Amino acid sequence: MRVFGRPLSPGPIHLQTEAAEIRAEVREIPGGHLVLGTVKGQPGRLEIFRMPAPPRFLMNNWQSWGPTQAVSPGERLAGLDERMANYSRFVFSPVPEEAARTLVSDYFVGAPGLLAGFLSSRTAHPYFT
Repeated sequence: MRVFGRPLSPGPIHLQTEAAEIRAEVREIPGGHLVLGTVKGQPGRLEIFRMPAPPRFLMNNWQSWGPTQAVSPGERLAGLDERMANYSRFVFSPVPEEAARTLVSDYFVGAPGLLAGFLSSRTAHPYFT
C-alpha cells in the first residue's frame, strides 16, 4: 500500500508543489490506518492511496439511486456507456472521464478484510479507481 506515493508507514507527510501544499499524517489505529490532513491551493487530481485491487470488491456510487455492488477489476457497469451518451455524462459519476475509462467507486471501497473510505468531501470529490 502507498499513501501519497510513499510506502504506508505512520508519521507526518509534507508535500509542496507550485500549485498546492499538502500536510498529512498517517496514524495506526485498531484494525488499520487513518490518514488525516489538509490541502491548501489547487493541486488538481491528487492520488492519496494506492494498492492492488482485490479479486472482488464492493464499489459505491455518488448517487443515492446508483449501483452499489460487488465487482471485479476490469469489469464494466452494464449500460454505462449508453446512459452516459444518451442521458448525461454525469449519470454515474461526477468524474465522467474516469467512469468512461475504468470503474469508479465514490467515497468507499470494501472487500473481505478491507474498508477504505473518505470521511469528508468539503473541497473535492473523493473516489477510488
